[in-house]
Amino acid sequence: MNESYEKFMDEWSNEEHHKDQSFIRDGIIDPVRWDRTDLKVMFLLKEAYDKRKRPEGFDLREIVREKWKKPKNKTWRSLSAWAYICHHAKDAKSLLSKIFSEQQFEVLRSCAIVNLKKSRGVSESKMDDIIEHTLRDKQRLLDQIALINPKIIVCGGTMSAVEKLYSDEDIEAPYENVWKIQDRYFVKFKHPAGRFSSLMNYSLGFLLLKSGAV
Repeated sequence: MNESYEKFMDEWSNEEHHKDQSFIRDGIIDPVRWDRTDLKVMFLLKEAYDKRKRPEGFDLREIVREKWKKPKNKTWRSLSAWAYICHHAKDAKSLLSKIFSEQQFEVLRSCAIVNLKKSRGVSESKMDDIIEHTLRDKQRLLDQIALINPKIIVCGGTMSAVEKLYSDEDIEAPYENVWKIQDRYFVKFKHPAGRFSSLMNYSLGFLLLKSGAV
């Protein structure tokens, strides 16, 4: 899967509207951890950006997997907490105990991260722009999701873009704010950089339990 996936990303990054435009590779953070994990969780976000504006872009997976020892900012702290909650949703006692961010970050490394907008990322996203990129790369994004093959996709402020990827006939709604599409559960959730109570994090576990995703 790794070789075919990397070939897929190479082809995508060389498309005319992405070439030399700081294309940022994403997907399964650590294939070894992913393969060892029963619950396959993916976070679907808006965009990443390169402060250095390198035309060749960079590999987000590699940075998270090999260079970071802990979450770098609120976005990654939230994602780490969400990863932990997804994997421990049935264990309320574990969730309510104090969890160190480093432990949560280890769980995040067993997940996948995908951004809808792959190149020319900016720090402040505009949803109209994200949807425009989603529509332009629609088939590529659908193929990427199929290659990763997650069971749970947590949409961090991206559910309105997901609506553009699938038809109404594809969508089941087993619970409020949860869609089931082709045996995958899409959870409508806040963007991880947003301001919200830490208690709201635990509502993610509630949604997964009530919808039957875990």
